[in-house]
Amino acid sequence: MRKLCLALCALALPATAQQDSLTASQFEAYVLGRTFDFGYVGIEPYGLEKYMPDRQVYWSWGDGVCEIGEWYTNGEQICFAYENNPDPQCWYYHLDGGRLRASFVGLDGIVGSEIYELKPVKRDLVCNNFGF
Repeated sequence: MRKLCLALCALALPATAQQDSLTASQFEAYVLGRTFDFGYVGIEPYGLEKYMPDRQVYWSWGDGVCEIGEWYTNGEQICFAYENNPDPQCWYYHLDGGRLRASFVGLDGIVGSEIYELKPVKRDLVCNNFGF
């Protein structure tokens, strides 16, 4: 579902989307121990993600069901693989006006849709399938 939504919403962005991307260490320093509520133009809010030690993450669409995964780097991209979907989801991350912004990178290398950190956070991450 996530891949389909991203594929349908992908919009071509300039090649500059990868310029000034956060490094893995900058990204980790910003996200570790935090939960983010992400928004998407036209589909707001988009989803929630909690960043744990050892590059572990919990992702939810906000429906009380979470997927556990991990993030890793692929060059300048930050990629995610989840238990229920091992296909990588790669992004270029930036800090923009004090909030996190991410540009999706398709399997074809084309940079597309963007999500951004909602401030203030509009929802709490609830994972009924993990008991929190």
